[in-house]
Parts: sequence; C-alpha cells; structure tokens
Amino acid sequence: MGWLDDDVALVTGASSGIGLALVRRFLAEGARGIGALVRSASAADAMRAEFGDRVAVTVGDVRSDEANAEAVATTLAAFGKLDTLVANAGVWDYVASLRRLTDGKQLAQTYREIFDINVLGYLLAAYAAAPALRETRGSMIFTLSNAAFYAGGGGPTYVASKHAGVGLVRQLAYELA
Repeated sequence: MGWLDDDVALVTGASSGIGLALVRRFLAEGARGIGALVRSASAADAMRAEFGDRVAVTVGDVRSDEANAEAVATTLAAFGKLDTLVANAGVWDYVASLRRLTDGKQLAQTYREIFDINVLGYLLAAYAAAPALRETRGSMIFTLSNAAFYAGGGGPTYVASKHAGVGLVRQLAYELA
C-alpha cells in the first residue's frame, strides 16, 4: 500500500532531475501509471527502458499546446484517468545578471526562452489537463524554487519567471477552486 495507490499523474520535464525523481517516487508510492512529457526521443527511450508500460511517454515541447494536449491524451489512453498534473519542466538562466548580458537582443531572447518554458509551459499544461482533472477532482502541482519567493536564486529573468509562477498558482486556484 502506498500513498498514491491507483493514482495517475502526468509529469512534464520527466526525464531528468526533479521530474525523474517524481516519476520514481510516484511509482514507488503505488501510482498506477505516469504520463511523461519529455523533449527528446532518446529521453523517451530511456524512460521506456527503465519503467516499461508504467510510463506513457510523449515527446514534445512544453511551449506547444499540441504537445501538452497529446501528453494528456496519451496518459488518458494508457491509464484511463488523470489525478495529478505536475508541471515541472523548467530552465535556469545560470545567474545571467543584467551586466553579464551582451545587449538588449540577448536579454529579450533569454526572457522569451525562460518565460516561455517556465511560465507558458505551466499554463499550457494546466489548460490541457484541467478537463481530465475536473473529472477526478484531481490536483495541479507546479514546481518552483526558492527564487519564487526570494531574490538571488538566478538572474532577473529566472527570478521573475518563478515569481510569475506564484501568480499563476494563485490565479488558477482562484479560477479552478
């Protein structure tokens, strides 16, 4: 018996780091299966080799509404329901301070990449998963970091994206409660 007996989760950014640890822990706690949204075919193959049919893998980019919708559909097809979305995929800016950026174009490019993955990716995952989660009275979990509450955990684009994640959590709680 585990804490998550028969539950089904979908984890974005599931092939490494926190995401992979979450997949392992959910399964160890009794989850029926895990949907996984990963960036590359090689990551998908590695997950299939490790977890077999306990994981339903979708290869795609979290910045794509189609990839998020496909990940939800793949999870539902494999396991029949969705209890938890864990929006986890994210990127860090390696403390790219304003002084380390070479020009405004680099700043804009850094901003777009970080906000598109760290904020838009979470929003698209929530949008895709919400109907299935309503059916099970499920939940959404967004991994953030200490930078979501404090300065110094990265450069200005990363810290701002994590603060935006807190706002997203609050707004979705308000809308979906």
